[in-house]
Amino acid sequence: MAREGEHTLSFDRISIAPLAQITAIARSQGNPFQGWAVITADDAGKNGRTVVSSPLPDNRYHSDIVLPAEATTDSEVRKQHATELKAITHRWQEPHPGS
Repeated sequence: MAREGEHTLSFDRISIAPLAQITAIARSQGNPFQGWAVITADDAGKNGRTVVSSPLPDNRYHSDIVLPAEATTDSEVRKQHATELKAITHRWQEPHPGS
C-alpha cells in the first residue's frame, strides 16, 4: 500500500523480464522477497489509476501504479485501492529457484 504523502505503488513488469534476472534484481534490494502478485496493466489502470514505466538505474523493468491525487492525503482511499488491487490479482509468481 502507498504510504501517507505518496500516491504511487512500485512494481516490476515481469511479463517482459527474464525471470532469473528480475528475481536477482528483486533480491538485491535488501528487502525480504517471496515473489510477485501478478495483475495486468489494464486492471492496474482502472478506477482512476495510471500505469507508468519508470525504469531505475538498477532495474529497467520498474514501473509505477499512480493512484488518484486524493490518495496522497486520504488513507481510506489508499486502502480502497490496495484492497481492489489485491482482489484483481491474477496469480502469484514464485521467484526463479536458482537466483
